[in-house]
Amino acid sequence: MIVAVRSLRRIIADGPASDIYLVSNFYAGSNPQKDKVRRNYRMQLSALCDFFSCNLIDLTRNSNIRGYLENDMAARIFTSDTIHASREKGKERIARLIFSALKKNYPDPVK
Repeated sequence: MIVAVRSLRRIIADGPASDIYLVSNFYAGSNPQKDKVRRNYRMQLSALCDFFSCNLIDLTRNSNIRGYLENDMAARIFTSDTIHASREKGKERIARLIFSALKKNYPDPVK
């Protein structure tokens, strides 16, 4: 987080009117330790956004992209929708989520 804070301070110093977006990782795999680390990471990103008045694009909660659901090699399955970040549909979903967050703050001008 120290690097993130330093980076944000530098970006703000170089362009104080910049609209900054931080993007949280999408879900990938599940076990209690990973889930705890992921929640802490997301909370820290959220706190950074609050402190520095940035925007958080929350792919952790909103991407609907999941990695393996089971840790047992024999039981590993993907979600039934076949949408994963390593596949074209997953990449498109991530791009759409990021683009829609930007469009929300910068709508097309009314003609």
